[in-house]
Amino acid sequence: MGFVSKQYLQTQFQNFATRISDVFAKKGTTNNSFSGYEEGTWTPKHGYTADPTQFMLTNGEYTKIGNIVVARCKVAPGAKDGDYGIYISKASTPFVMKHFILATLQEIYNGKKTDGCEVGAIGSVYFGSKAFSHSNSELTTYYVTIMYAI
Repeated sequence: MGFVSKQYLQTQFQNFATRISDVFAKKGTTNNSFSGYEEGTWTPKHGYTADPTQFMLTNGEYTKIGNIVVARCKVAPGAKDGDYGIYISKASTPFVMKHFILATLQEIYNGKKTDGCEVGAIGSVYFGSKAFSHSNSELTTYYVTIMYAI
């Protein structure tokens, strides 16, 4: 199982938006459009105690529909090989995170997924400790997906 593509997420969001619009229309709400669709890039930053030399955060992209945001980025080996806790700063997400929904870290090589969690006290999303190695960079590169409400 591979990384969830941008096109797949866009289709899922559009389907979700249609279903939400239908719900509003059935409840008699006059504004039944689901507006606020936006795509863009962002610069993910290390959170908590993560040292930028341990691993690199790149390729930040996001999709926003209404008040729901899905932010994605790549986590690759940095200058130092080793096992490091992956923390991503909530303050670096594309919009201010009001309500954390879910987060996933996916290994590129085998598709294995790890759930992330919000650690509000330190302002980060945490994915556990993972191995990083330059000699096996394909095996130690990950994709992150964070979904939250703004």
